[in-house]
Amino acid sequence: KQIYKDFGIENDAHAGKWHRQVSLLEFNKIDEFRKKGANVDFGAFGENLVIEGIELNTLSIGQKIHDKCQIYYQVGECIMPKNGIFTKVLNGGNVKVGDECSLDLDI
Repeated sequence: KQIYKDFGIENDAHAGKWHRQVSLLEFNKIDEFRKKGANVDFGAFGENLVIEGIELNTLSIGQKIHDKCQIYYQVGECIMPKNGIFTKVLNGGNVKVGDECSLDLDI
C-alpha cells in the first residue's frame, strides 16, 4: 500500500488532512478477540495496519477517538476504542506485509 505524507492511504475512509489518517491495531489484540469467539478477518475493525511488538494502548501521545463499530453491534464489544490508535502520517512511502515497525518518540 502507498501511504502519503500528511494524508494517509489513497481511497481510504481515514485519509485526509486531519489527525486520523491511518489506524493501527496490535495483532495480539485481534488474536485475543478471536479466542473469545469472534470470527473476524484483518480489517474488520477498520484498522489499516496490524502490528506486533508495540503496546499501542499504552502510548500517551494524542487522544483515542472512536465510536461503536459494526463489530460492536455483532459481538457486543469492539477492541478499537481500548487498543487501536489513529496516527498522522509524517513521512510517506510504501508498506507491505512483513515490514518492520518501530516507535520513535523523538519527533
